[in-house]
Amino acid sequence: VRTINDVDTERKLEVLLQDVKERSDYKQDFLTSTNNLQFRANRSAEAGFHDRPMIIAEANGGIPTQKLLVNDVCLDQITTDAGLSTKDGRRLSNEYPREYEKLINAIWDKEPKNKLLRTYENHTEYNQARAWLSDKFKVFDHETMVESIYQPLVESDADWEITSGAVTDMRMYMQFKSRRSVAEPAVGDLMALGLNVSNSETGHGSVNISQMIFTLVCLNGMQTGNSLNKVRRPHLGRRNENDGMLAILKADTIEAQNQALRYEIRDVMTHMSDKKTFEEAIERMSTAHGRTIESPANEAVERLGQVLNLTKNETKSVLDGLINTLQQPGYAGSVGVSQATLVNAVTAVQHTVVADEKNNWQKLGGKVLELPRTQWEYIARAA
Repeated sequence: VRTINDVDTERKLEVLLQDVKERSDYKQDFLTSTNNLQFRANRSAEAGFHDRPMIIAEANGGIPTQKLLVNDVCLDQITTDAGLSTKDGRRLSNEYPREYEKLINAIWDKEPKNKLLRTYENHTEYNQARAWLSDKFKVFDHETMVESIYQPLVESDADWEITSGAVTDMRMYMQFKSRRSVAEPAVGDLMALGLNVSNSETGHGSVNISQMIFTLVCLNGMQTGNSLNKVRRPHLGRRNENDGMLAILKADTIEAQNQALRYEIRDVMTHMSDKKTFEEAIERMSTAHGRTIESPANEAVERLGQVLNLTKNETKSVLDGLINTLQQPGYAGSVGVSQATLVNAVTAVQHTVVADEKNNWQKLGGKVLELPRTQWEYIARAA
């Protein structure tokens, strides 16, 4: 009988679950109208002001006054909700804090709207505001996600093993590879079926469960747009009823909203070991191994960067990834650079970026595999 220890041989999942649990213990969510709140910008240069932006919610209905230090994620959401770009908001907050404070308070007072304010209790005078969301936001948190996939993960005939996991201020990520669904699209290039699980408590992505592919020698993960099974459910539900006054969003309300999604996730997990879609993706990789470029490798990478809309630094990272790829089994000693080589060059960048950017590079790798003919020819036939 398989247990969670079979999935988590290196205790990566255990560490992640402990992080999720510790964060869960400090969560508190409020529903309120913006005209019941005051915003204070970062005015650390002035006596008596804290070195972080702050939201103050006056005592109401038995709830004591809340002084909430605003983290960067929440500040960016406050800014965009006010109709400003995050770039302009950060500049105003840092360089013109008094003017920024007056602007936000004026908008909150003259254009009131009900918001879901997600916080962490620090058990000090100042708690932390971590997300500024619509009152339609459906709370489906990381611990609920973990509970929903836990049993199907252990019981799956895919024989899953965790490869990585992280919890950031914006998202939770977990990725697993199958020990059983393994294939070789080219000699030496062993690949395995993978499972990608992600969620956001702060409005930065849907509940997501999807198949992916791993190159085993380097654990480059790739997420394709068309080839593999996936399910995405946005955090959007019915408006949370509130009269505009400060109120705590109750745990039983959250649980009632989440029950149906819990069952759906358990059902979806049973299809994530499906080999048919994995075999189709492997066939595409096999074809990609046979498509070689006629142009110099550096020129092909430059054009690939244009197609993928990468910055100069990102394109350089892909070139570094290409150099690494050409030294690994399945690619070392091959004649020329292939489409499959470029797929791995792109996905290799995931090992050099922060957790919140890792998925983007995995998806870009899938995009390279699924390039339309005209774009591939533009890259492969560079003058």
